[in-house]
Amino acid sequence: MDQFQQVLINFAIMVIPVVGAFIVNFLRKKNAELDEKVKNIKVEKYLGILFDTVEASVVAVQNTFVDNLKKNNSFDEEAQNVAFEDAKDRILTILSEDAKVVLNNAYGDLDELINGLIEKAVKDNK
Repeated sequence: MDQFQQVLINFAIMVIPVVGAFIVNFLRKKNAELDEKVKNIKVEKYLGILFDTVEASVVAVQNTFVDNLKKNNSFDEEAQNVAFEDAKDRILTILSEDAKVVLNNAYGDLDELINGLIEKAVKDNK
């Protein structure tokens, strides 16, 4: 019986580190998958907020600034630039810092993303 117990102990000494390493690697992999899933959920959330904010900001600028200038036939290129920057400032003010960081990391250049979305919203609202 002593020999059998010794064999079991030796077997356990060899197997436990291997099983432990397997469990640690499995948990690390699952943790990385969860981190990626959470990241994707945050990107989708903030992208939805950005789309809504761009649309609302473009409409607000159009209603308060652009329409008046068009009535007076004074909506020139300079006024277009002012309207564009006004919409962009509104968007950047509304977005949280976390949203800015997440979207910038996901899409590279947040300014270019916002610029493109403003241009699209202007075209869609004409």
